[in-house]
Amino acid sequence: MSERLAVNGGPKAITLDQIEALRWPILTEEDEQSVLHVMRKNETSLSDEPKLLEREFASYLGAEYALAEVNGTSALYAALFVLGIGPGDEVICPSYTYWATAMPAATLGAEVVFCEINPDSLDMDVVDFRNKITPRTKAVIPVHLWGVPCEMDEILAIARKNGIAVIEDACHAHGAEYNGRKVGTIGDIGIFSFQ
Repeated sequence: MSERLAVNGGPKAITLDQIEALRWPILTEEDEQSVLHVMRKNETSLSDEPKLLEREFASYLGAEYALAEVNGTSALYAALFVLGIGPGDEVICPSYTYWATAMPAATLGAEVVFCEINPDSLDMDVVDFRNKITPRTKAVIPVHLWGVPCEMDEILAIARKNGIAVIEDACHAHGAEYNGRKVGTIGDIGIFSFQ
């Protein structure tokens, strides 16, 4: 072992190529050929590939169905729209999340109400969620941030008692499970992102 740090001319302790280590996404030859196949058909939206993705992803989740959207923000917007969220309504979101969790509700004219997070999990604090509910609250968006599932049993119980729709934001939680169920399949609607 060297007495000198790498910054002072000693040998590097980590020799991993940082550019390669941070490269994402990692594409395989099969990935590239699949994309080229769809592009050469020149019918991306009308091809069978989106339907195949929907079927396979629904099967992976153990869900009845899945609907492909362009991204997680679009999926959230569609979920709120289909629930009829609009002016005069409130949507509760955790205070620690990506901006796109709240933006679709605001775009539809609803008031976004932020609730505190649990300092241990960084997910939605269920006590503060309960305290933020008003007669105008129409939806809650628990975010399974960093793959850590929210306390869905408690969130669902509170939401059901108050007639509030539950839209799970599982954009950071592909494959995460809560009590044996994949997140995104527990609430009324679940959204994911492949970005």
